Amino acid sequence: MSEIIAIISSPRTGCNSETIARAVAEGAEEKGNKVRFVHIKDLALNPCKACNYCKKNDRCILKDDISELIESIRKCDGLILTSPLYFGQTCAQYRVFEDRLYSCIGPKGSNIPAGKKVVSVVTCGSDGEDSQVQADHMNHVLKKYFGGVPIGTLVFKDMGDKDAASKDCEVIEKAKALGRKF
Repeated sequence: MSEIIAIISSPRTGCNSETIARAVAEGAEEKGNKVRFVHIKDLALNPCKACNYCKKNDRCILKDDISELIESIRKCDGLILTSPLYFGQTCAQYRVFEDRLYSCIGPKGSNIPAGKKVVSVVTCGSDGEDSQVQADHMNHVLKKYFGGVPIGTLVFKDMGDKDAASKDCEVIEKAKALGRKF
């Protein structure tokens, strides 16, 4: 059985990206995987200080919940990454998480074992093109710097309806299909 971590970066509980991630998780669980959800908004976290302690010591100097999450990521087999799109970018919570992954590139390169499967989910009010660019970027970072294996992206336009994903059977089925790739 593989362990997958779903990282929910939206500042809202029960948001569209979480609904879609739960459908991805359902598909993954159908294949015997275990999925654990982490809500960035609930973590005590600090942004990267750019002190480069990690470049000499193979870990971040900050002792907070992101450091613990990174330890879990090292041990897991896959990731479901999520973010709403704000002004054409992933949300601030996701960016803090992604910036802190910098600490995983130590003196000998990445200290996250390669081969983790990755799915990225981005939701937006109306700009699907920017959302796809950001979803692709999320997968790209994990692939280029940490040897991740992207298995797909899912972009969803919610038009400002925080419950839109739960009403869209097609997107839920697409998400479950992505989950079955884990």
